[in-house]
Amino acid sequence: MKRAVLTVLYCLTFAVPQAEAVGNPKDAGTAKGFFRWTDKDGKVHYGDRLPPEQTQTGGVKFEAGGLSKKSIEGAKTPEQLAAEKRLNHLRTEQQRLLLEQSDRDQALLRSFRSEKEIRLALQGNINTLDTQLKVIRANLQRQQEKIAPLQQRMEAVQKEGKPISKGLADNMNAVQLQIKTYQDQIVKTEAEKNMLSERAERDVARLNTLQSRQDGANRTLSESASGNAVDLLLGAVPCHSQATCDKAWDAARAYLAQRIPAPLTIDTERILRTVEPAGESEFALIVTHVSASLGDTTAQPPQSAAPQHADQSGAGTDTLFLDVRCQLSTAGKALCAGAQAQEIRSGFRKALTDTLQSSRVLAE
Repeated sequence: MKRAVLTVLYCLTFAVPQAEAVGNPKDAGTAKGFFRWTDKDGKVHYGDRLPPEQTQTGGVKFEAGGLSKKSIEGAKTPEQLAAEKRLNHLRTEQQRLLLEQSDRDQALLRSFRSEKEIRLALQGNINTLDTQLKVIRANLQRQQEKIAPLQQRMEAVQKEGKPISKGLADNMNAVQLQIKTYQDQIVKTEAEKNMLSERAERDVARLNTLQSRQDGANRTLSESASGNAVDLLLGAVPCHSQATCDKAWDAARAYLAQRIPAPLTIDTERILRTVEPAGESEFALIVTHVSASLGDTTAQPPQSAAPQHADQSGAGTDTLFLDVRCQLSTAGKALCAGAQAQEIRSGFRKALTDTLQSSRVLAE
């Protein structure tokens, strides 16, 4: 026991250079463990409990015998608490988007076995809409043919110096309204055809991506980085309009291609995802477009973590959130907590803010 105490005293003495030790761990109840803390003047103290004023900065607790220890975190600042709440919100939304994408992927794989099947289904839908358009255009033509006789009648009445009757005016208004309705239906149906074609192209690309992979799904081999929420929020960049969000999204896609030059496993309007890390020294990157929620008090990140742009409209602010991931291992966790991961977040923020700043300059 005496040898163990001497060993602890030696370790504690040389573990804190350039600091004056106050108290003695031997007198602090080593049988039950003891605490070590540093006060505001840099002096190291020992005792059987942390003093109340030390709860803000924390300390270290040594178990009985002093052979093991654990850090005790100090009280978190309002900024840290706000950052943790913000980070939790972004990661919750990210997980929701990923689960929704997984459901869509599974539905796509169940519905179609090949690109040909998607295009056949598209052609069937297009044929149905073309049939509807044919009927609408025929109805439109019939209504347009009524206009000329009605106009002639109205002109004849006016030549006679008589007022146009309410019945004639109502008839003309009804025909014009029906023409407008049919024209709107044509525009809407044509837009639906374009939407179906665009969706089919996305489905073809996604199906090819899924079928080119052995597991046919997003198998997760990585985990998100842990650490100081304020630091992790460096990868959260706000955008304040659809136009700025679109520009930032393009910049995010380009940044991921620069960092990990491999085809994205997910490339949609809400998710950009790189391949999973093949080794413990590699990263996986996920960017999600998180929409602002009404009444969500976490919509704005802490000012020090994510400074606001000058063009903020005051309305809800969307966020492009970069999540850095590493392999599920001790080495992977250390990689995600290191300087390289933080440099990736810093580069992401710079790439997006530079793009948004350039857009504002060009707009001016």
